[in-house]
Amino acid sequence: MPSNFVRFLALVVLALAYPLSLFLPARYGFENGPIEISQNFILIAGGVQAGILALKSKSGWGWLWAAVIPIWLICLARELSWGAVFFPPLEMSESGPVYSSRILSYRPVVPLIVAALVSLSAFLVYKHRLWTLAEDVKSNRQFPLFDLAMTVISLLLMSAAEGKIGMSLDRYLAHGQIFEEISELAAYIFLLSAQQKIRFASLSSRENHSRPSAPP
Repeated sequence: MPSNFVRFLALVVLALAYPLSLFLPARYGFENGPIEISQNFILIAGGVQAGILALKSKSGWGWLWAAVIPIWLICLARELSWGAVFFPPLEMSESGPVYSSRILSYRPVVPLIVAALVSLSAFLVYKHRLWTLAEDVKSNRQFPLFDLAMTVISLLLMSAAEGKIGMSLDRYLAHGQIFEEISELAAYIFLLSAQQKIRFASLSSRENHSRPSAPP
């Protein structure tokens, strides 16, 4: 999937967050609702692509994609409330169904699982010196600075809609929950766009390394 298309899609989604929050029914922003399910599909797509690239890529690039997989898994598990959405909601509130991981028998080990996944990624980065691949990304002009910056901006807008960063957008939004979920959806698409940029950098790097050197 072309990175420019994914980036364009993310920009469109983020630009639509405010107007859609004015007229979409509130149920679209409910937990485990249509927008959140769209987030899950993006996270699954990112993880599956990283897995395929890990199997197909050689040398350090394969290990890089292997290190990325846990990040997508953690984000997906968080969106699924660590599996609580597959059980009946605890209650129905004005903001929709309420799911909580408190009901899960394995909830106490979730932090340990997250720590293990993060540690695995960190170990792969350290063992295979994956930071050295940054030079290839920069030399191919594929460093996803814009996409990562827009991911942060989208997450800040999401947090502002939730009232978590010392400000609230409630007076500007008809349905703050919809704005919040769409901003989060945009953040995940920007992450996927960043992954596409790095993928193209890896392809360019392999092409450059596979070219025969000029005869002396």
